Amino acid sequence: MKTTKLTDEFSYEDFQQRYGQVLPLFVLDTGGVLTVVKAEEEPAFTAGQTIVALVLEQETPAPLPANEA
Repeated sequence: MKTTKLTDEFSYEDFQQRYGQVLPLFVLDTGGVLTVVKAEEEPAFTAGQTIVALVLEQETPAPLPANEA
């Protein structure tokens, strides 16, 4: 399980690319409201939100982009 704060430099798409197979469970918005991510809805993640997701462990995660290292 990973908890990650999204930014303008590290989007949900970057998170997926880095960790591969992920299943978002919750999103914490900038106001502190926790929302359950529903399977039947396509979530729209934005910078400033924190996501909590199940991540299928990989032997070695993809490297971070140079500006994230």
